[in-house]
Amino acid sequence: MPYCFCSGCKCGVRSKMVTTIEDEKAHQFLMGLNDEPYSHRSQILVLEPLPSIDRMFNMVSQEENHRKVM
Repeated sequence: MPYCFCSGCKCGVRSKMVTTIEDEKAHQFLMGLNDEPYSHRSQILVLEPLPSIDRMFNMVSQEENHRKVM
């Protein structure tokens, strides 16, 4: 984890820490999905920048709804 040595955090480490934590949560969410029905998760992981967790959930939900219709 990045660490801030300046007073008042003028170096931008705080935003880097938030991004790192959000990326870790996103990876945990995607890796927790079953392989078979959610095989498109690898397509989500290669997106730059990595989508927010809300966006990922929406993408997975849309795919799930699409599979139910089929």
